[in-house]
Amino acid sequence: MSEERFACVFSCLRAPWLVMLAILFTVQPEVTLALQNEGPQSRDQRWLQDIEFFATQFPVLQMDADKLIPPAKFRAEIKGIEDDVPHLPDSEIVLRLIHLVASAGVGHDTVFWLNGPYALHRYPLRFVWLSDGPAVTSAAAEYESALGARILRIGSMTPQQFESAAASYYSYENLSRLRAQGPVIMMTREMATHFGLAAADGSVDIAGKAWRGAVSSACRASHYRAGDAPDLMGRGPSFA
Repeated sequence: MSEERFACVFSCLRAPWLVMLAILFTVQPEVTLALQNEGPQSRDQRWLQDIEFFATQFPVLQMDADKLIPPAKFRAEIKGIEDDVPHLPDSEIVLRLIHLVASAGVGHDTVFWLNGPYALHRYPLRFVWLSDGPAVTSAAAEYESALGARILRIGSMTPQQFESAAASYYSYENLSRLRAQGPVIMMTREMATHFGLAAADGSVDIAGKAWRGAVSSACRASHYRAGDAPDLMGRGPSFA
């Protein structure tokens, strides 16, 4: 993970304040988050050292960590990730760590990379959940015609099916938080690929119905480079 930036965000509740603890590391060549070693290391060695460093720091920095995730379960999950490192692509290791932290059920906890190849690849569409289903509220210029459309399908799943399948990867404490955070991670290449929704090139087919009409359409959305922020266009709810 040379020259990559890795961030873990933990929250600690110490009444009456919510203390946010952010740990931000810049990893240089041959330097892991935990150790500096002489000589080059393999990809698997770097992952194993970083995962072990995470495993020692999370219980220390997260208040009541042993109540949120029982220690035996936490160590079993860590061992499972470490055992699978040689067989998993980097994106799946990232998702496994996201899933583990999300299992604590703390809305302010997550694992993410800010940029580089380990950051999530975002699709150029954003949606929010409305009473009649998810609606596209912002899109890159080439997908402007999708603005306002109600999403009917993402790959082979309905948005509701996708949300349900992916819910365990979100850090949320209630439905409102799930509905607010879910679309952010759902609209990424990594999640679409994990659930078999993306094509071989990482793009995903999205079908929708125009607002105030019965016209259905579909588009194939390609992902952005990891860490890039798509230049999205947005409109209010009153467009035709």
